[in-house]
Amino acid sequence: MSATNRERLNLHNKLNEVLGSEEANTLMEHLPPVSWHEVATKDDVTSSEIALRSDIETTKIALRSDMSAMGKELRAEMAAMGKELRMEMATMGQELRAEMAAMGKELRVEMSMMRTELRAEMSVGLADIRTEMTNGFNRQIKWLVTFGMAWSSLLVALTRFAG
Repeated sequence: MSATNRERLNLHNKLNEVLGSEEANTLMEHLPPVSWHEVATKDDVTSSEIALRSDIETTKIALRSDMSAMGKELRAEMAAMGKELRMEMATMGQELRAEMAAMGKELRVEMSMMRTELRAEMSVGLADIRTEMTNGFNRQIKWLVTFGMAWSSLLVALTRFAG
């Protein structure tokens, strides 16, 4: 059973009378402020440390596994997106060629006069497509770099914490 604050004060006063102020203070400082069963032992600290290290190691293993799985998913998604992009580009190319053929049939007479203008328009259109593709790739790369840096930072922080 732990002593109450009143009982501790009474003990301090009595020790003050018997031993003197300095000795009473010294002795009281060596008494725990809580009951003895609440004081942590070296075994308690060691047990907590072992449990914490085990939790950290488990977390590191889970994180590595998650990161590996996410990397695989990301690579699969990027491959699928690349395939989809190539298919869309092929479709767009086919559509563009079909439209150009139809326009060619209709505009053969005017083509000699409009050749320069048509080439300029196509160049702008392709430049826009390239710009859109470049912007899309840049967004993907920025996202991947940010994602990779965040996970790397988390892994470094966990490694330092575990170390």
